[in-house]
Amino acid sequence: MKFTPKQNKKARLLGQALSRSLDIDTATANDAVAQMYGHSRWDTLCKAIQKSPASMWDEEVSSEVVQAREEIQIERLSQCLQLDHYATRMLVQHLRPTSKAKSQPYRVDRSRPGPSDLPASDFSAITEAFEVGANQQGSAVMAGLLQQALTGAGEDSVDGLDSGNLEDRMRIARPVDPGAFFDILQGLGWPLDESSFEQRYVYGEPSFFAESQIGHVPVYLTSLAMTPDDSDDRMANEVMDLIEEDNYKNMQTERFILMWGQPQVRVVDGHCYSYWGRLWQQGQWRDFLINGDMTSADRLFDMNPLGQSINRPNKAQSDPQHELAKGVVIFMQGLQQQRERVKMAAIKTASGWDMLVPSLQAAH
Repeated sequence: MKFTPKQNKKARLLGQALSRSLDIDTATANDAVAQMYGHSRWDTLCKAIQKSPASMWDEEVSSEVVQAREEIQIERLSQCLQLDHYATRMLVQHLRPTSKAKSQPYRVDRSRPGPSDLPASDFSAITEAFEVGANQQGSAVMAGLLQQALTGAGEDSVDGLDSGNLEDRMRIARPVDPGAFFDILQGLGWPLDESSFEQRYVYGEPSFFAESQIGHVPVYLTSLAMTPDDSDDRMANEVMDLIEEDNYKNMQTERFILMWGQPQVRVVDGHCYSYWGRLWQQGQWRDFLINGDMTSADRLFDMNPLGQSINRPNKAQSDPQHELAKGVVIFMQGLQQQRERVKMAAIKTASGWDMLVPSLQAAH
């Protein structure tokens, strides 16, 4: 989704409100506004306002479109400014980026923990509710546990909490740390171009390049975790569309890689498999599995051939005991020094691809 306001004034006032809300400089706020609107940076947005047709305001479209816009804006702003998801939702609802209404500042204390920053021992209680199953009782338990967790983080209530979309909320991972992805792939033996590494994450742009036999391969990152083979995933499709556009305009490479915020796992015919992202090649996307034998971008593409269904893997793609996936989750959560105490829970999904969430067992 790209949004282009009818005039620069709305974007400029939105940037001022965002700057006051987060106590950040105007240039950073303006770039974040541009990315919320689906443009790469502020000057690109300004050019679009001058040359492109204006988008319709929220007041001119259906409530379904307004809701879809809000979810996309939350995802984009959370990623580009590394904000927790709940605080970002409150912020976007006050800023109203695509409405005629005035953007109201909403003070966010970035040092205060949000729901996604809760200690693993608290967060594990929520994951246990997912294992109850996708039924009414399970949803009620999840809603209650999420309310308790938010209250523990200093929030009085969860306005408009819809327990039916808790799975969607839970698949938004922590803010993106490009260094963690870089270190994990380098640890697997991947040849990476260290000079291309960008410590500051920019939504919709590559964070670094992998070396390969046909030239450098851009590696794009996102905090989102997508269920494999789900063509109706609006949020994931938005990420992929933006990345395709960036590659077409700026990179023009034969292939590139998108890595989700965390792996998902499944057992097929008695073998464990770990899914972590999508590959783009020959003008089309495909899901990829990963294991310790995929020691380069070339190996990743070769061992995940075109035309293969993610739900019909072969044994060479297996990740025994999900060890790589578990190691990735532990590393991304910064629990390497406490690995012996980590207990891995699973968020069950209807697709059969589960999300791993670690919790710490009490020390003896």
